[in-house]
Amino acid sequence: MGLSIEEQREIVRANKRSIEDRKKAKQEKNRRARESKMGSAKIRVDDLMVRGVYFLYQGKEIVYIGMSDKNIMERICAHTEDTEKGFDSFTFNSHGGTKKQIEHIEKLMIKKYNPKYNVRHKQKVKPPKIIYC
Repeated sequence: MGLSIEEQREIVRANKRSIEDRKKAKQEKNRRARESKMGSAKIRVDDLMVRGVYFLYQGKEIVYIGMSDKNIMERICAHTEDTEKGFDSFTFNSHGGTKKQIEHIEKLMIKKYNPKYNVRHKQKVKPPKIIYC
């Protein structure tokens, strides 16, 4: 004799639950993988109150390079309000140099990686020095 209608329905419900559980487990696994790629290391707030150059990424592509001479995390957070850039991760390099040195490093990185949301820095033309005799 075969299964009753109620038993068949219970088997279908169990299969649906099993499929949903597998989907949830896969989503959780993917979420953990994304977190590990973005770096799950714990960072102290004091470590982010630094000056330096930061890189914003969409996937593996660098889409923006910027600098901060006071609080690098504050600058990165300001970019989260700009939905056009839509970055999903970031990295930064802290520098103890002067503001001019950090600006120079930023310009070099922009020139090297050519991110799509950066405006190219124009060379400042210095006027010639006039020497009086």
